Parts: sequence; structure tokens; C-alpha cells
Amino acid sequence: EQVDGVASVHMLRTRRQANLALADVHVQVAPRISVSEGHMISLAVEQAAKDEIEEVSEVTVHIDPEDDLLAPPCDGLPLREAALQRLMAVWSPFAPLLAERREILLHYLSGQIHIELQLPASLYQGAEQAAELERQLLQALESERQFGGVAVHYRP
Repeated sequence: EQVDGVASVHMLRTRRQANLALADVHVQVAPRISVSEGHMISLAVEQAAKDEIEEVSEVTVHIDPEDDLLAPPCDGLPLREAALQRLMAVWSPFAPLLAERREILLHYLSGQIHIELQLPASLYQGAEQAAELERQLLQALESERQFGGVAVHYRP
């Protein structure tokens, strides 16, 4: 828990193999960090455990974006390709706009997929228009229970 970026630790399991200890641990981090940042946190947790406990020879670190003991599970939600196909079908009225997208980030949290849509800065027409677009995209997803919030960001 002393490693920067670790919010909490749970589901710690250890076992002995001769005179060595093996450990598995779930580490909760901020829900929207990058995969690479989560990976770096897991490496730091692994090294910290090995440094602090001489007998520990191997540590498996599972990164969680939320407390999986409390949050609704994301089991059964579609993976990226299927989720994007469903989004494009539901958002077909927005096809010209979506063709301009820079990126779509999917966050699997609290039993739903939350979407971050990144559009070119050249499409930005003010905060009011951006909020209206978010509202329309979210409204189009009302019947799609697997999807949660939508956030639109504009970047160069």
C-alpha cells in the first residue's frame, strides 16, 4: 500500500514452496489510468514485496480499476471489437462525426462500459455544443444497458 498509485490491496494470497513464498495480490488503482501506468504500478508492487519480505520469490499482481468485491461485475460485457460494432450501429446518425474520431477509450467499470470519445479540436464549437453532443450520444445508448457514461474530448 506504500507504492505510489496504489489505492488499496485486497485478495492477498500466499503459499509456500519449500523455503520460498509465492504471493498473489489484487491492487486497486485509479479507474482511468493507462494500461502502461497500471503495469508500472504492478511492477513496483512486485518489487516492493520482494524487497520487504526476503522469503518472497514470486509475486503475481492483478490490477483492479475498482474494488471488485464491492462494484458490480463486468463479466459478460462485450470486448472492444464487439462493443465498437454495437456503438457504431447505435450511433449511426453520428457516422460523419465518428469518422473524424481520434480515439475511443472504453472503461469497464461498475458493470458497464463507459466511453471516452476523442475528436479533433477543429470540431469544437464551444462548451454548449460539446455538452449537447454528449447528451445526444448518451441518449442514443439508453436502450443499451451495457453502456454507461459518455465523455467527449477534443484534442489536436
